[in-house]
Amino acid sequence: MSDGMDLDSQDFRDRVALLFRYGQVGRCVSSVTHDVNNVLGAIQAYSELLDLDENLSDESRRMTMQIGEGVAKCSALLGLFLVKVLKYSSGLPAGSELLFSRLQLYYRLP
Repeated sequence: MSDGMDLDSQDFRDRVALLFRYGQVGRCVSSVTHDVNNVLGAIQAYSELLDLDENLSDESRRMTMQIGEGVAKCSALLGLFLVKVLKYSSGLPAGSELLFSRLQLYYRLP
């Protein structure tokens, strides 16, 4: 390469490994967040279904409301967590874009 980046150097290999680790963390957290939100959605739906019961006691109705509020808080917290992790994992070291373009050229990637 004309700018002197040695594709066989240890520094290059270390930077590539770091990029892949960042990507793996982002994918893992996204997957877990998605799965947990699916469970929260089921809990929310069941809570809403219970709330439709006309014979539900006031105490039970209050509890279903608490379930709904808890699900909303948990879902919001997961969303914030996901945003933080994705920001962290996209906070790649300086020069990473150049590294990606070099990898694309070197491995003839699209």
